[in-house]
Amino acid sequence: MLKVNFVGKAASVATIEVVIDRETAVKAIDDAITSLGKRVRIPGFRQGKAPKAMVERYAGRPSVLQEALEDIVTASYRQAVKDNGLRPIADPEFEGLDKVDLESGKEESFKMMIMVEPEVKLPDYKGFKMDKAIKPVTDEDVDKELDGYREQVAQYIPSNRDKVEDGDMVTIDFKGILNEGTPEEEVFEGGTAEKIDLLIGSGQFIPGFEEQLVGAAKGADVDVKVSFPEEYGAKHLAGKPATFKCKVREIKDKLVPEKDDEFAKKLGFDKIEELRGALKHGMEHRNYDSAVRALGVEALNKLTDGAEVELPAAMVEDEAADMLNDLARRVEEQGLKWDEYLKSRSTTQDAMLEDMRPKAEAAVKQHLAVRELLSSNDLRVSAAEVDRAIEMMAGRPGETKPADVKKLKENERVRSSVGRLVAQDKAIRFLSGVCDADPEAGKCKQHHDHGHEEHEEHKEESHENAGNEESDKE
Repeated sequence: MLKVNFVGKAASVATIEVVIDRETAVKAIDDAITSLGKRVRIPGFRQGKAPKAMVERYAGRPSVLQEALEDIVTASYRQAVKDNGLRPIADPEFEGLDKVDLESGKEESFKMMIMVEPEVKLPDYKGFKMDKAIKPVTDEDVDKELDGYREQVAQYIPSNRDKVEDGDMVTIDFKGILNEGTPEEEVFEGGTAEKIDLLIGSGQFIPGFEEQLVGAAKGADVDVKVSFPEEYGAKHLAGKPATFKCKVREIKDKLVPEKDDEFAKKLGFDKIEELRGALKHGMEHRNYDSAVRALGVEALNKLTDGAEVELPAAMVEDEAADMLNDLARRVEEQGLKWDEYLKSRSTTQDAMLEDMRPKAEAAVKQHLAVRELLSSNDLRVSAAEVDRAIEMMAGRPGETKPADVKKLKENERVRSSVGRLVAQDKAIRFLSGVCDADPEAGKCKQHHDHGHEEHEEHKEESHENAGNEESDKE
């Protein structure tokens, strides 16, 4: 029987002794031959149907022994992690593994050193008594909110004016031309359209385009000369000058409804003051919720700062590498080459990695503090919660294909990243209740308790999902 013994743990490294008896070695060798037989092609036999002696002769005894030892290492590693509740953060290192002889007929042993998440000592966060900073809602705030609703229902109607002004909606035709007036002149693909509505000053088109239409008369033909940005998405156009042959078909004025009872009725209220009151009430709710969350964020930062933990170098290095990879991905999504980006910043990848170390250390420390906080309060991040978060990040139904959402849910890297965000949010909400010096301050009757009641709700949810836990994958 394979023996996997926990020797001890020091400096976030768990030491495991693995003892292999004769029966385990014999079985591992036999299983290795069977496994190789399913993968090795032997002339004259269907794959997986060759006799074991033939498989061993064809694959070679050293390959069989190597396969058997790797299987033992994998099995012992999994057993050590499961039996001792370990949370590995790096591949294990070995001592004596190269001296193991599975054919000796005697007990063989080796040691396995597994770097695990360190122990975290949290400060007395229940003593963090903090006040919410709730922003009051003024009449000016309500006016701005009301103006936003008016803008949403604004209409554009044909104008009596003959010249285009900034802020007008214009209907135009255009045809884009590269190298105008030269033998290389061409009308480029995607550069021609008719009856397109364009809000002047919106920045909807490339820089310099909209400004050249200001002052143009209705029905006029205008040559708009611009250069595509260097980082333009269509690489064959990036940085190139172009001329757009435009025709101004129509000029439209913006018609915004007045702040009166008639406008209020369109939104389901009899009087404008009723609408203002409802808007103010909703804004007070939002300000209260924002203040509660801000308190939770402040408490989490204080918890992280006060946590005592020795940060494993492997975790910090992985975090910094992830940050760098995310930056490189965003740069390339903008159409830039990573090497050119580094050159433009007069830096190197190694230098950027080192610059990211402080931020990586802070992120790792907070991650470990959050895990300890949730674990010590019997709060968990379930697979269902991660699924819901991924769905929300993917957008509203119809915006992302179901198959793409499914791929995101099956991507372990995505699940780990989203799981950390869900855990952080859960920690913030928990702390906002525990650390609020006056939970009733600023709360109206319609508000639910954001603190202790939510904590109890999370506890119930965590027990329901105990068999479907995601937190170990973070």
